[in-house]
Amino acid sequence: MASLFINTWVKDIQKKIDYWYNNFTLTPHVFRITLLPAAPVINPNILNHNITSCCPSPQFPPISFEHFPEPYYGNPDDDIEKLAVCLFYNPGPQGADQHITARGTGTFYNNYAMCGNNYNMLSSTLSFCVGTINRFWIPKTNQLLNLFNCLNFKKEDLNPLFIDLIPWHSNTFKDIDFNRFATANTLQEVKNNVLIPAILNANNSSISHYLNSINKTNNKIVLFAIGAKYSRNNYLTSLGFQDITSTIPNNLPNTVIVNGDIHANGPNKIVKIWKIKINNLISQNIDLHHIKDKEVYIINLWTRNVGMNIPQGICDTLDHILNTI
Repeated sequence: MASLFINTWVKDIQKKIDYWYNNFTLTPHVFRITLLPAAPVINPNILNHNITSCCPSPQFPPISFEHFPEPYYGNPDDDIEKLAVCLFYNPGPQGADQHITARGTGTFYNNYAMCGNNYNMLSSTLSFCVGTINRFWIPKTNQLLNLFNCLNFKKEDLNPLFIDLIPWHSNTFKDIDFNRFATANTLQEVKNNVLIPAILNANNSSISHYLNSINKTNNKIVLFAIGAKYSRNNYLTSLGFQDITSTIPNNLPNTVIVNGDIHANGPNKIVKIWKIKINNLISQNIDLHHIKDKEVYIINLWTRNVGMNIPQGICDTLDHILNTI
């Protein structure tokens, strides 16, 4: 059974999706983001509203509220062992079958209805549109398995959990406004809606169990963040994470520290390592006593100029990192 925090998180996401589902076509003007440089104002019933408010543009946001959001992919029950947990960035482009007015076999609308209008059921059973499965779930899962291919732990029958920082879609999105991201309300929302759910699931993941087994400990949690923005745009720094990349020793020829980055088997596959103690991440009103003394590591990976890509052929670098942190 999922923890109280995860159950509350799932229910809150469902409540926000219900609000969007029931109101967008009737009152689309409610789903808009205030322009810069004004302070962010966005309807609090919108899914991840503080994070979404960091995505402004002239007239109307590049975020599409016309398409079904996808906040997470997989089963977020933290009582079920995962292969690993990965934070993605999004928003990526959407398909016509994800439009709120699209109907028919294979559309998000029909799939959602068959899951009782319950996003957790849809995600846990992987009942996404074919495009989401073929363009995201399958290739990213295979990339993750490739990343782990030299590590000696059971992984064939376990699913990962993927969580998006921004749960909406866009064909024209450029970037978020960091001044809005760095506000206290937004940072707390990132912790509550993205990081803590990811950490709770990563605590019961095969890759964290493997890390603890080789380090003969039980106090480490590891998850992955995909894309340069997590490091380059100071997202992890603003959340309190410490960059410990420079503490990883070179391991020629596959792992070389260059200007604070790990070059894994060449200059185009980049890795950075971030660390925080759970006690420095959670607020006083969140009870995570069973993991409160643990250390959390985020391994941030990206391939230059390839978007949300998990670098391939760098398992030897990952193995070296896991034996070092």
